[in-house]
Amino acid sequence: MTLKTPDLLQQNLQALSTRDPALTERLCLPVDGSHIEIGQDQKFHYRLHLGRFPLLCPAQEVTRQVASVDGSRDVFLFGLGQGDVLSAVLDRLAAPAGRIAIDPAPGPAIIAWERDPALLRVVLSQRDYTPWLRSGRLRLSMGVDLVGLLHERDRCLVLRHPLLSRVYLNEGQLFTEGLRDRRALICDGGLFVDEVGRALREVGFSLFTLDLKKLSREELALTCQRFAPELVVAINYSYGLGALCEDQGCDLLCWEVDFATDNLPSREPGTGRAHIFTYRRAHVDEFLAAGFSHVEHLALAADTRKRAPIAQADRPADDRYAAKVAFVGISGLSQAAAYREQFVRSYAAFHGNTPQAHEAGTRVLGEVLAEQRRDFTRYVIPGLLRTRCPEFFDAAMRKPGGNPVKLAGDLAACEKRIRYLDGLGAIGPGAVVHVWGDEGWRSITGVGVVYQGLAGHHEELNRIYCGAQINIDVNRLFQPDIVTMRVFDVLACGGFLLAEHSDDLAELFRIGVDLEAYRTLDELCDKVAYFLLHPEAARAIAAQGLRTVRERHTIAQRVRYMLSRVIAVPRTPPVPGPGSPAATPRSAPAPAAAPPR
Repeated sequence: MTLKTPDLLQQNLQALSTRDPALTERLCLPVDGSHIEIGQDQKFHYRLHLGRFPLLCPAQEVTRQVASVDGSRDVFLFGLGQGDVLSAVLDRLAAPAGRIAIDPAPGPAIIAWERDPALLRVVLSQRDYTPWLRSGRLRLSMGVDLVGLLHERDRCLVLRHPLLSRVYLNEGQLFTEGLRDRRALICDGGLFVDEVGRALREVGFSLFTLDLKKLSREELALTCQRFAPELVVAINYSYGLGALCEDQGCDLLCWEVDFATDNLPSREPGTGRAHIFTYRRAHVDEFLAAGFSHVEHLALAADTRKRAPIAQADRPADDRYAAKVAFVGISGLSQAAAYREQFVRSYAAFHGNTPQAHEAGTRVLGEVLAEQRRDFTRYVIPGLLRTRCPEFFDAAMRKPGGNPVKLAGDLAACEKRIRYLDGLGAIGPGAVVHVWGDEGWRSITGVGVVYQGLAGHHEELNRIYCGAQINIDVNRLFQPDIVTMRVFDVLACGGFLLAEHSDDLAELFRIGVDLEAYRTLDELCDKVAYFLLHPEAARAIAAQGLRTVRERHTIAQRVRYMLSRVIAVPRTPPVPGPGSPAATPRSAPAPAAAPPR
């Protein structure tokens, strides 16, 4: 990120220090501004997940908001963006020309709050605010300062930044509702964060966001101290989070929901108050080995508010989502070249970084992948590497950064998905497979496979899962034991699912009643062909799968269970297996005819 005018930033910080030296010091701490981009036109954009959004408010929106500023009361700005609304408010309240540059006339105060220190620095680099800051009429606040400003809501005219008010959901809710007795900090992130936050609010928590990547250590500690949370909640674990919670005297509830190519450190400091719930049983031992003492397996779940069936009457006549067979997921081809290079580079570095070592690394990787291609029902890469190059394997498994063994597994996982979808496309014209995901899927289009582009994570996913006659789930090769998020999402949308068999899948769902499963590519092709001929059987199974997910596999249920393991709240039972009374439905429809086994 490049600031427009560093001199303006320094001048404004100096003026701010005369009124609020503590905030000035906090703004001078190191921050990560990589999520803020500036173009040649000096307009800033905000990166959020995979999207890129302009920070500058539309001119008509600025005009609309500022029109309500009449000088009769103080103004509270919730989120500053690029500072355009703030500038417009100041211009509206300014004294006649010639006086404003020296000292603003007495009048209402402007309380400007921004959660993100990097954004607040952007604002201070755009305009000379020094007269307003020195006079005290412009009062800046940042991050957890919001807790001390909740009383300002009712007496001030509140203006909310249109983009950031959606980004700062927890803070907006806190500002609207006030502070409850129960408080939790929730770490910023992607998948599940908003859904888990909603479930926490439903059981009585006030939430504030703890942005581990964008805040300095000092600001993280200050946020914990001022908000005084009962616990910190995180989706996936970040190094040092346990130590932060232990230092601040609060419990950590961490739900691991997806994989990474990094290893946990061999020993993680400060794990005494950390409670880890992992979607994969195999990871329990990894966390225990890293020093965590409270670790258990917990399956993923569905957000049944976001994922729900779409009535036939609400689907357009030319519905592009009415596929015979559908798959949503990445091919992995776009990362394949980089993963190959990283593996070979790691292998060569371990063996002296000679040209011969590079050649050997390329050869070893090629041989291991060739052996894995012979049978995609078993993940054999770790065993093969352990046998062929034991010393390199041991070093790779201890590597704190990108793990070469997992990189090789990712390459094989990519090859498996390509093989399976390509094999489905060869069934015949009645089984055309529609694929949503990255551009790598174009490599197999033309023979029964139609590439549909990227899939939106909100309503579009619902349309895909509801519209397809058969939805396919293909696990990552190196995680054959997990139940993927795709399983819960498809069932929550009322879609029929053919999932890859695992013991965990059979424990959570009744195969043949809630969904169908396959073990090999041949079995997958046979069952696709069967259910295309028996759509009524697929619909009956899909209806029961929807009921099962809603009864036992929602994110709200998982959150209540995790809370019951960490702090005293009414406990809900863990995920029941199909043999338990809670797993037996009131009525379980049987398929119209038995599918092939």
